[in-house]
Amino acid sequence: VDRLPLGTVDSWDLLKKTFIPMYCPTSRNAKQLEEIRNFKQEGDETLYQAWERYNDLLYKCPTHDINNHQKVNIFYNGLGELNHQLLDLQGPIPSMTHVQALTAIQTMADHSQKWYDGSSIKNIESRSNSEGIATIVNKLENLGRDMKKLKENVHAIQVGCQNYGGAHLDKDCPLREEVKSIEDAKYSEFDNLHLLVMELSIV
Repeated sequence: VDRLPLGTVDSWDLLKKTFIPMYCPTSRNAKQLEEIRNFKQEGDETLYQAWERYNDLLYKCPTHDINNHQKVNIFYNGLGELNHQLLDLQGPIPSMTHVQALTAIQTMADHSQKWYDGSSIKNIESRSNSEGIATIVNKLENLGRDMKKLKENVHAIQVGCQNYGGAHLDKDCPLREEVKSIEDAKYSEFDNLHLLVMELSIV
């Protein structure tokens, strides 16, 4: 910066244009960009590890000019089949907006980091295929349940209880049981009154 004539750089954009070519030459940038566009998940890599590696590639190439929609597509297309299925549990990633897709990917990546113990792949390889498939199916089911709960929580926060208000689903409404008890009591009183009227009318 000291070598530049005074007043040459008067905005952040000019500063970037001045310094990026010095630290990110075109030849290196082209190689990094090719690495990003050809991203593939490695065989023993978890979703979390793949997502971290992909973001590192983007970070190391500040002039990549890849928009968020392309970012999602490149990553999604570079994943293995199992992780496609995991991500698509929330709905097909390609049909989501880039904000929804990035949120879904980050959520699933964070979740995969929590349940991955470092030995899952080795354990699956050392067992018979049926045991390995059963383990994967079990993890997928657990993940599906977690995602359903997450969707319900998001829906509850966004929509809320449509009966009595509040950040919970209609089915989880704490007032529902109270109202039901009151309604049952009213119906019971009505039934008793109806029986009494019937008895009086017979007499």
